[in-house]
Amino acid sequence: MKIQDIGGLLFKDRSEVRLTGIRRLWKRQAGRQRKQLHTLAQTYANFESTIAQITNMIKDKGKLTDLLDQLINEAGMTFGSEHVFLSLLEGQPQVFWVVAYKGSYELRETTLQKLMGASYAAGQMVYVTSRENLDEHLPRTLLGMPIMIDGKLAGVFEVFVESGEVLTKQQLKLAEIYAAQAGVAVKMARLNDTLTRKSEEIVLLHEVGQVVAKQPSPSILLEQVGKTLSDFFKADACAAFVVQRHSVPPVVRAAHVQNLSPADVARLESLLTNGKRSELWQDTNRVLVTLPLAVEKTVQVMPLFFRQILQGAIVFCWDYVRETSSDFPIEATLATIANQTAMGLDREHLYGSIKKFGLTDTLTEIANRRFFDFVLKKELSRVRRYGQPLSLVMVDIDFFKMINDRWGHQTGDIILKEMGSLLKKQFRATDLPARYGGEEFAVILPETDAATAYALAEIIRAQTEKRVFAPSIDKISVTISVGVATVEFSEYLDKLTEADLIFAADQALYRAKNFGRNRVEVSELEK
Repeated sequence: MKIQDIGGLLFKDRSEVRLTGIRRLWKRQAGRQRKQLHTLAQTYANFESTIAQITNMIKDKGKLTDLLDQLINEAGMTFGSEHVFLSLLEGQPQVFWVVAYKGSYELRETTLQKLMGASYAAGQMVYVTSRENLDEHLPRTLLGMPIMIDGKLAGVFEVFVESGEVLTKQQLKLAEIYAAQAGVAVKMARLNDTLTRKSEEIVLLHEVGQVVAKQPSPSILLEQVGKTLSDFFKADACAAFVVQRHSVPPVVRAAHVQNLSPADVARLESLLTNGKRSELWQDTNRVLVTLPLAVEKTVQVMPLFFRQILQGAIVFCWDYVRETSSDFPIEATLATIANQTAMGLDREHLYGSIKKFGLTDTLTEIANRRFFDFVLKKELSRVRRYGQPLSLVMVDIDFFKMINDRWGHQTGDIILKEMGSLLKKQFRATDLPARYGGEEFAVILPETDAATAYALAEIIRAQTEKRVFAPSIDKISVTISVGVATVEFSEYLDKLTEADLIFAADQALYRAKNFGRNRVEVSELEK
């Protein structure tokens, strides 16, 4: 029998509901469902629009705080909540810092042991409703989504709702997507920060490398490196000091001062001189050392060690308490800069010794044979002590006798002088070019393996080939033959002498001559 035939329904309790009443119930229920579907569709439309905007901002490398603020505001509208927070886990020890929020609560940083911290650390969602044990003025519903980056907890996205209503599956899914989108934004921002920092470090290394390569005097070297680093750190004051190792005992003297009083400079000179015998210089691997010299200010010193010998120091001062942990990401870069600068100072010390003891070749103005023998013996002993490789490059000007016969010995002297200048310019600050005898030169390369020595030798060969010598007299082209020998730490090292190393490099040089000249040959030391 059809419903229309009886005009109503009869329930178990014998009560009757008319068909018109049922239709009204159906219409009312259908209207509510349509309204819910429309609201949900509108929410998804707003959400998709928001995600699209945030995605575009990420692609355009928008500011992270702007991205997160927009995400929080849209999330508040989506959930109908006045209290939405986004915290990032940062620092050591790790602390949750609220970086974006919408609400009236006064928020502060909390440790990883915050409420529900264990669940967040495990990557689990936290969803609590009807928190009966809490005060009445606090929200009744908490939804927390961990923000994960590469499988590790990076932060938390939290929504607090005043009413204790149950959130739908769709809302939970939206919260998960919001947290994921926040993770993408944070990861992209951090990658961008890393790339920016690396780019700045490369520029910094390049600038310092150019300064060291010019081989200036110690005062100019420290002044230029100090200014470059001071600008990079945005320091309020800076001073650079050199260790005068010729003095007995060695003393520290200022080579460059910027925005420091004479009294402060004298105090630092005394501290650095006496500090060499204290704990300040015991750890030669420390890049930046904080000095407790002033209240509400920060003073840091970068010691310049080369081969465990203090060559100098650069001091930076800030008129505020600076977070020193911010230097850790560029510690390796600073260590490289400190080492390069210290090597430059050590080289200047060596050249100062050359001038002091008359060990310079008067024609070429580079080290003479006597000083070459002294340094080679010293460097070979360092190989035995520290185990670092040592290379020797022997250079001979091709057909030099023909040059003397054709253009005269004065022209030959000009070419020898220009060759000495070229060797000094092209090799590194720590290398020692010397005139070995006649038209033959030698270059000592400390801490240099065979591959690097060959590459450096090939550069000087190519530079010589394309250089025009004695242009005021006649445009003379010159080529060179080069022999390279390298000694590394081994069980046979104690038996190796300076003469053995010179002989090996000479043998490689003779092969270069026999194979047509204008080439580089490498010799292997016989064990």
